[in-house]
Amino acid sequence: MAKSSFLHKLCKRVAYGVAIRPLGAEDQPFRVKYPSPLKWYADPFVCSEGKNTYVFVELLHSYHVDGEIAVARVEQGRIGKFRTVIREPFHMSFPNVFQWQGAWYMLPETCQSGQLRLYRARRFPYDWELSGVLLEGRELVDHALYPTEDGFFILTYDQTEPQDSRNRIFHLHMDSGRLEEIFPQGNWCRERPGGTFYRAGEKWRHVVQECRQGVYGEYLHVFEVEHFDRERFEEREIRQVHMQDLEVSPDNGRLQYLHTYNRNADYEVIDVRYDKIYPDKFFIHQWEEIRKRLKKRHRR
Repeated sequence: MAKSSFLHKLCKRVAYGVAIRPLGAEDQPFRVKYPSPLKWYADPFVCSEGKNTYVFVELLHSYHVDGEIAVARVEQGRIGKFRTVIREPFHMSFPNVFQWQGAWYMLPETCQSGQLRLYRARRFPYDWELSGVLLEGRELVDHALYPTEDGFFILTYDQTEPQDSRNRIFHLHMDSGRLEEIFPQGNWCRERPGGTFYRAGEKWRHVVQECRQGVYGEYLHVFEVEHFDRERFEEREIRQVHMQDLEVSPDNGRLQYLHTYNRNADYEVIDVRYDKIYPDKFFIHQWEEIRKRLKKRHRR
């Protein structure tokens, strides 16, 4: 076995960091917040409240199987220290944070619970409560939100049946909390979202993950919406974004892939993936397997 291959098997694991830069500053690099020795961060969403800007992420501890939701304040264009704000007895990720009539909500990925769960901030950005369970019995991941007059269209990826994984669209009526599935006709992408819908000039856009080449989240497809209502959804791909297309700082020389992109009026955020050396990889793996078995027994 080659030396590099042996080292990879012995010590290296996939790790994620997150990065930020001012919106419209394409001549500047993304500023990366790399994972700590025992934590990594993915699925960033950026939002602002008053004079403060925050980045919400999936935070995963090396010795935990399940992700939790954390937030950090942006300080002088850099992502600060993360603080956990929602922890459940199941995996959480993709913390899609949004406002409705002055209140802050979050629609994270909670597919391991078999539920689509909506959270509301009691005190933004650190204190959250469950607002309601919108749907049960399905494993839905990575929800992108498109605003309507009374709520949002939710473009989500249903992986309940692996052989029939596909995008579905729901209409969330915010005032009543009612969720209904809709079936618009048209030419729209059926692959897994990599971020929520965002405005770019007069158009709405969103990104889709490339996961078909044996790599989870290799790069991003950018789609621009031409029409979206309950009857028809039309969009077209306008470009692709690869890790090598972007400048980052500091650059560790090992960044390979990205699978999430989001923005607000001030900043844009991505996550970055690479292989990181973990001297205790064997013990991390064994602990993960033990926790998985314990969770299976608890569910029975």
